[in-house]
Amino acid sequence: GPFAEDLDASTAASPELQRKLQSHRAAFSRQYEQALEQLASRATDKADHVDAARWWQQLADADPYNTRVVLRLIESLAAAGDRRRALITAEAHHALLAADGENAPSQELMHWLAHLRRAGSSPRATPTGSPPVTDPRTAKLSRALGTSYRVTRLIGETSLTADFAATTTTGSTP
Repeated sequence: GPFAEDLDASTAASPELQRKLQSHRAAFSRQYEQALEQLASRATDKADHVDAARWWQQLADADPYNTRVVLRLIESLAAAGDRRRALITAEAHHALLAADGENAPSQELMHWLAHLRRAGSSPRATPTGSPPVTDPRTAKLSRALGTSYRVTRLIGETSLTADFAATTTTGSTP
């Protein structure tokens, strides 16, 4: 939990001590969240989606309004094959944002919601147009190829080459 959370204005000797405690709490919280994101990113880079989902979940629990983090959690869950939990997570985040009234759901969250609701038992893990989640190099390669192709996944690798599956932006295989 937060650093020295049991101390409050009645416990602290001065407002200055309260400010220092708040500053330390914020610093520790940032460090905790940075560590979780590094662990989640490393697991994602290794295509360990179950472990990545575990770290993204902890980070989402620490910062539930962070849509970027929740989207990474949804992507990891879907890539790990847990579409049911991905859908529950997406719906819960959508409901949280709707209840807050100040944060509109992102288009990417709405895209995931729609995909997960209609996916059912589809073997496909990611909705069309979403960034691939199996290998970080796929996004880099997609950017390099421009808008003509979307790289979908790594399909093979040797010490000298990496082969990727791709589709044209019209949906056909090149």
